[in-house]
Amino acid sequence: MEAVSFNIRYFRAYLVLIRLDFWMPVFFLYFARMFSLDRVLALEAIYYAAVVLFEVPSGYFSDRFGRKLTLVTAAIAGAFSGMVFATCSTFAAFAGAQVLYAVFMAFNSGSDTSLLYDSLKAEGREAEMLDVEADAHSKSFFFGALAAICAGTAAYFGGFRTVYFISGATYAGAALLACRFTEPPMTGQPPEKTMLAQLGVCVRAMRERALLWIFAFYVGRTVFEHIPYEFFQPYLSFVVPHQWIALAAGAHLALTKFVSAYIATRASRAAARWGTARVLLFVNGVVTALILLMGLWVHWIVVVLLLGRQVAHGLGETVMNAAIHPRIGSRIRATYLSLQSLAGRLAFSASLGALSWWAGPGADTAPQVLSKMLLAMGAFGAAWLAALAWTSPAELRREIDIEAQAR
Repeated sequence: MEAVSFNIRYFRAYLVLIRLDFWMPVFFLYFARMFSLDRVLALEAIYYAAVVLFEVPSGYFSDRFGRKLTLVTAAIAGAFSGMVFATCSTFAAFAGAQVLYAVFMAFNSGSDTSLLYDSLKAEGREAEMLDVEADAHSKSFFFGALAAICAGTAAYFGGFRTVYFISGATYAGAALLACRFTEPPMTGQPPEKTMLAQLGVCVRAMRERALLWIFAFYVGRTVFEHIPYEFFQPYLSFVVPHQWIALAAGAHLALTKFVSAYIATRASRAAARWGTARVLLFVNGVVTALILLMGLWVHWIVVVLLLGRQVAHGLGETVMNAAIHPRIGSRIRATYLSLQSLAGRLAFSASLGALSWWAGPGADTAPQVLSKMLLAMGAFGAAWLAALAWTSPAELRREIDIEAQAR
């Protein structure tokens, strides 16, 4: 089992490498310098369409051909994506790089956490899942914050292409590390011969009330945690002078990740004290409150409070995964997590489409327009939160005795 122990020891390093997104603070500026706005938006549409296309097939690929091959494929796609962005200038090349980055995101989705759980289970240490994954998330947020700080400096001295070279190199490092992983043993029935049959098994698994509730939580979480992210920069423009927006946005992103790094270390303790359902309801409640505050009040205090906008990811992700893994067989785990991710992405896309339709043609980013959208989403979030609280299964409301599990 020494080889599987390598997976556990270096999972943190892998997660850090794939989340060192040096390009994130400057990608829109880089795209806008290269192309007109309509083409920039087209590039974003290409990415989202591709990641939806690959989401579930990547999970089935992982269940059928293994976690290691899936993660190596993901990291190689990410490395090539970064290098194409760094060396090419045509729209077609950028579109191809967006597709490669979608492969990177989709093939990582569900397979990274599945590799960790399967490896821990092979050693009889699955009770440590929450602690190990929370620590990995904390470190990825911390180093992601440092990357956000360094990205601005690298772009200033070396240009926008530099940050993509660096990102491509870190993804290549992740690929080399993934090549050292050992495929953990899988238990249970072999995966279905077709993806549709595999999806049928995943849907039937949701007959268990706890899984169905977590699935509903995740779909809502995906929608509501993205709203503060999508609306943050225009909101910031109402508070910060125009010439300082770029600097303020970068600094805020870094601080947000530092806050999330700390919050992630509290996941195990929070689950032990409150139980899974209460933790997940809490993170949804925090995000909903932030959305409502953004809609009601334009003030720097809200900007400070928005440092907690990633609490749903920093705290909720690991607690949610720890509840899902024991309830899902190894042979459908990645497909199930990919299906869950796809549902969240589609719900978020539908929400943006509904907001766009509601705003009407020619709407701008005036405070009153954004306020109406934010208040509408906040009200919807509050209703969703109430429904989740009303239907939460008793088994997810119990406190988790981490020490007893470990014994």
